[in-house]
Amino acid sequence: MVDSRSAGTARILDVQWGFLKLDQLLRGAPFHAPADVERAVFATVAHRAMRPRSAAGIAEWASRDVAIPRVSRLSGESLGEARRLLTDPDFRIAIEAAVLEPLRGLIRAMVCLSTIADPAPPPGAAGQRFAMAVTDCGVPLRLWTWPAGTRPSTYRVQAAAFVAQEEFGRLARIRAGSPGVAAGLGDEPRRANDRFGVDRLELRTLPEQKAGERRLVVKFDEPAGMTEHLLHVTDPGLDLADVARGYAAAEETARDLADLVAGSRPSTGVPGRDGGFPLTSWLALLLIRLTEYDAELPWAAVRTDLDRLHQVLLSDGTHSVARDTPLTDLQRRLLRDDEGR
Repeated sequence: MVDSRSAGTARILDVQWGFLKLDQLLRGAPFHAPADVERAVFATVAHRAMRPRSAAGIAEWASRDVAIPRVSRLSGESLGEARRLLTDPDFRIAIEAAVLEPLRGLIRAMVCLSTIADPAPPPGAAGQRFAMAVTDCGVPLRLWTWPAGTRPSTYRVQAAAFVAQEEFGRLARIRAGSPGVAAGLGDEPRRANDRFGVDRLELRTLPEQKAGERRLVVKFDEPAGMTEHLLHVTDPGLDLADVARGYAAAEETARDLADLVAGSRPSTGVPGRDGGFPLTSWLALLLIRLTEYDAELPWAAVRTDLDRLHQVLLSDGTHSVARDTPLTDLQRRLLRDDEGR
C-alpha cells in the first residue's frame, strides 16, 4: 500500500454538487472555467463543509488527507481563481439562480426566514446581519447580508418578495416571543419530529390573545439543551405542526451557518476568506443539508460512516491501482443510488 485517503464524504458532496449542476454552471458561459478551476471551487466548498476550522491549507488537505473526485493535485493558480470566483458578486448571483430549480421539490409546506448576527466580525467593525430563506426541511434556499443595524422589516419584505417571485408557496410569518409567560398553558404537547436533524421537538397550542393570531410553544434540542420558543402565527392556512418543524429547522440552519462562517475566520480577527459575502459557507451548508436529506440522518452520523470509506493506492513498484475499501450499507445507498431523489 502506497497511500490511503478518506474518500466517502467528498464523493457524496460531489454528488450533491452535480445535482445542483454547479459543475455545468462553472464550465459554461459566461465563466468558462477550466476543469481544474471547477474542481478547485468544489474543493474549497468541500473543505469548508468537512474541515471548517482546519488550519491546513486546501491544497495540503486535498493532497494528503482526502481523495477529491477527479483531482490529482490542486495548483496555487487554480485555487487563487477559485477564491476570486467565490468572492465575485456576479458568480454569486449566477449560483443563486442556478440552485433554485433543483431545490423546488424540497419545499413541503412553506419557507421560513431565519436571521443571525455576524458571528465573527472584523475588529472594530459592526459586522453584518445574515438572513436566510429556509425550507421547512432545513435547506437554505437563499442568503442575504445587510449592515448590522438594518431594521428586521427589511429582511421580511425581501424574503416575502423572493418567495412570491419564485412561486415557492408560503412564507411563514412567525413572530417569536418569550416562552416564560406561556408556561403551563394550552393543550397537551404534540410530537412534530419528522425533521431528521431535530432529535426531539414538541409543540403545544395556547389560547388566542389577538383575533387571527395563533400562539404555540415549540420545544426542541439546541446546544444548551431543550429550550422553548413562543411563536405567534398570523397565517391561518399553515398547519401548526408544519410551523413548529419549519421554525426549528430554520433556527438550526442559522446556527450551522454561524459555525461555518466563524470557522472560516482566523482567531486573529482579520477578515475571513469569504470577503463580504459568505458564499462558500452557504454552499457548504447547502451540500450538507442535501446529504442529510438523502441519508435521513444528521450530518455528524453521515460523516462518521462516510469517512470510513478510503481510497487505497496499491503498487508493486511497476504498476499502481486505486481501490476502495468495502462499502457499508449507508455508503452503498448514498453513493450508488444517488439518482433517486
